[in-house]
Amino acid sequence: MVHRNLRGVYTVVEQEHRLGYVKIPNFHEVRELPTCGSWFVVEEKVDGKTFDGSSACVEVWGVELCVFGEYVGVTHLIFYKDLMSYVFVFDVRLNGMYLKPLPKVLISTLLGIPHAPIKGFIREVTEEVVTQYYIEEKSYFKTDLNPVVCKKHPQICQNFKELYGENFSEGIVVKCYEDGKIKAVKYVKPEFDKIINEIGRYENYPNTNIVKFNIDTAAKLQKTNLEKVIKNNASQTHIQNLLKLFIEAYENTYSSKTIEEAVKTLPGRNKDMLKIAIERCVSNLEAC
Repeated sequence: MVHRNLRGVYTVVEQEHRLGYVKIPNFHEVRELPTCGSWFVVEEKVDGKTFDGSSACVEVWGVELCVFGEYVGVTHLIFYKDLMSYVFVFDVRLNGMYLKPLPKVLISTLLGIPHAPIKGFIREVTEEVVTQYYIEEKSYFKTDLNPVVCKKHPQICQNFKELYGENFSEGIVVKCYEDGKIKAVKYVKPEFDKIINEIGRYENYPNTNIVKFNIDTAAKLQKTNLEKVIKNNASQTHIQNLLKLFIEAYENTYSSKTIEEAVKTLPGRNKDMLKIAIERCVSNLEAC
């Protein structure tokens, strides 16, 4: 079934079997760590519900655009206290090809949806390098454990906080992009699985994260992500111009729960630049 909107320019694709996101294994589930011909990108793993299928994909200018992200309105095990969006992008796919860090962050910028925090880039996946991100670094956000869980199981929360302190993350995802595909592995703190196995899933402990519209905090996160993927290839003036586009779109899309909703409300200038970005990537997927 195809639903037409925006004067027929956009069509939402609902064939679920075509639109699913790749399954990323946990570090403990793989026999051999991935290798990469270029750099691995290290991203914070946000504790929410992955959205894919019809909520993530739209057909635009004859191209299937899928923007995969994490929906974080509902508290899972981590309670987020200062989110600026209901969704954080972590991957973008055009006609079945996954985009590299730079173009995917640029597209999330034009859509006005923050990208998940990018921690950095590494040449190879080793225990020593990953531990720095996996255990020692904190979450980009202010976090705590689900307060409903802590009320019912105070000792579990106390033990966890003694181990990880404040503002902890769920873990990280390490990804390599080659030939339009993703090679990835995730590192989730083992205590998370232990707690879930002991007390059950988050549905048993209903709570909502604190999500507030805040241009400054949203722009700060996206600026950090842009600087990390662009590095020395662009001036601060160029980044500031991109942030202006991000803010204009974010004002309309921050509460969107589907890519359809986000695309419907995009300012005209963002649509024009999004079309250019998509056309360039489709014509030169190797660069993207």
